[in-house]
Amino acid sequence: MSLYKKFSPNEIVCLSGEHSDDLFIIHTGKLMIFVNQGTKITPIAYLGPGEYVGELSFFDKLPRSAHIMTIEDTTLIQI
Repeated sequence: MSLYKKFSPNEIVCLSGEHSDDLFIIHTGKLMIFVNQGTKITPIAYLGPGEYVGELSFFDKLPRSAHIMTIEDTTLIQI
């Protein structure tokens, strides 16, 4: 079963360390995957429509390894 979830710009989708095994496919919009150390933010990737995110936790059932934030209005398909 899948579920469409809508997000506004600059919303946090997932936080590093969270226990979640949701996988997301980007339907519309853009995401930034990043890590931080104190106030320093290091972008890892920018993803757009057709790409997916959350696959590591989906398969290995370990906590999230990075933060995910929307860059613009975004719709994700949650699996």
